[in-house]
Amino acid sequence: MALVVSFQMPSSQHDPRDESGMSRDRIHRDLTLEMRALRHQWANDMQLILAMIESARRECSSAEAAEEVRSILDRLEIIASGWRQGGRNADSLTRSLQNLCAKANALSDTVQVAMTTVGREPVLESNRVIPLTLAVNELVTNAVKHGRRGGAAPVLVLITLESRDDGSALRIAVEDDGSEFGGPSSAMTRGSGLLLVRRLVEAQGGHFHTPGDGSKRFEIHVPVET
Repeated sequence: MALVVSFQMPSSQHDPRDESGMSRDRIHRDLTLEMRALRHQWANDMQLILAMIESARRECSSAEAAEEVRSILDRLEIIASGWRQGGRNADSLTRSLQNLCAKANALSDTVQVAMTTVGREPVLESNRVIPLTLAVNELVTNAVKHGRRGGAAPVLVLITLESRDDGSALRIAVEDDGSEFGGPSSAMTRGSGLLLVRRLVEAQGGHFHTPGDGSKRFEIHVPVET
């Protein structure tokens, strides 16, 4: 009598299931749909908040107060845009910064904001894109506010987004060709907006570098999980 022993290899088409019997693919799809619905709802709620703040801005009695409210609106709009985009997307930070440039150029004829990229941007979640865009927005606002000069030529603000070859880190530089400022101790390098930049960057595990003497280049360095 012959004894036959057979082994059955698990099929590559095997559908792993959790304790409830649902396939992991099904669970992933359901969670993705739920997150998409939540992002859509959050973005809609944010639009309502923006509309209310804009209404309040129009009622401001002073130009200074209106400008402060406008800066709050700009920050909230970046957050709302990030939630609308949501998820994990290629070139998401590039597109977000390009939108920032377009908006800044549309709002002022005394400044021109341009952007350049070096290397291939790693894929980032929206929870990384939003704070980095907020940080760059503060730096652009800082350059516009303190870089104003006399004459007809607009101030040029250049944003450089540089990725390491292995995608493990990002460097974002913001510099302008506006009027000079008085070194590291000047208002341009120690304002409340820059404190916000530092907090946003450090929360991402990165470092924020303010200009040294004779420089007008701010840099953000952040690691990226690959």
